[in-house]
Amino acid sequence: MYYRYKSKRTNRKVYKLLGIFFLIAGCVLVFVEFRQYIFFWKYTSQRLFQRVDSISRISDRTARQKDLVSLLKICDDYQNENQLSPEGFFIAGKAHYLMGECCAARSFSELIINNGLSYSLNEKAHAEFLNAIKCINKGIVLADGGDTDPQYTILLARAIFYTGYYPNDAVWKIISKIDSFNTIRNSDDIRFIAVQCVLNGKIEKGLDILNRYGGVDDTVDGQLFLAAVYALASRSTNAIMEYKAILKKSSNSEVLKLAHMNLGKIYFSQSLYDESLNHFTNALQIDERDMQLKVWIGKSYSALGNKNRAKAIWSEVLAVDNHNEEVRKLLGFM
Repeated sequence: MYYRYKSKRTNRKVYKLLGIFFLIAGCVLVFVEFRQYIFFWKYTSQRLFQRVDSISRISDRTARQKDLVSLLKICDDYQNENQLSPEGFFIAGKAHYLMGECCAARSFSELIINNGLSYSLNEKAHAEFLNAIKCINKGIVLADGGDTDPQYTILLARAIFYTGYYPNDAVWKIISKIDSFNTIRNSDDIRFIAVQCVLNGKIEKGLDILNRYGGVDDTVDGQLFLAAVYALASRSTNAIMEYKAILKKSSNSEVLKLAHMNLGKIYFSQSLYDESLNHFTNALQIDERDMQLKVWIGKSYSALGNKNRAKAIWSEVLAVDNHNEEVRKLLGFM
């Protein structure tokens, strides 16, 4: 009787082990059979990440835009087919952002250097930045509180800044979520963060970030950006020193024109009209076709009390650009 009971227990153990064995074997077979589908999402997203990153490093804007046209379709299709994948939306968001910059025809650094905060987006650039905002926001929601890669946080903030999609304090809230800036390798991203610090009253922090990580000492482009940020921060003396240093170092006509023009604007804002007139005139000698310089020269003459000279210059501008509303208003005040 005892042996019969022991035999049954032994048989049950054998059957149990065999069941576990067949279960494991079945799982292995399913994995092998369908592994291409199991790894399809990861493999595809990795390839898309690599393609987007590769295109972002293309310096020629026309070539970059050409490659982005076909990639955008792929990214949008991928995120439509993977509606629960945050990575799919992040990838599409970055691709749309890059296209937005291509359509805007200038990077963030170039915009600040040339226009300060006075810029306008064309419709195509505006639409691409809006698409970037929607995609990245959707990715953040799908991540459900998980850590977001700082590059997407910055891209979101930059797209919002360009479009004015949210108030500027919302941009700062997004930026302030980044714990460390020394891991960010893109100098344009660092410069954007620095400008946001300045615009939100954290001037010393912004200038410190810019000088430490923004690559402002490496190139003339960096020096121009630093000078422009000093001007935004109302550090006029620092801005003047930077622009004058650039005038001594550079022989590039475009750089010289820009430095003279910005110096003219700074001096004009400080009611130093003789100095502003001198720099605007020097800039005009470099580019006689620039009507905006003539507008500023007229403003300087008007501020110095030479109304007739100002009126004559503005009339020259109006003869070339009959629809110049600024000049029409200036002449109407005289």
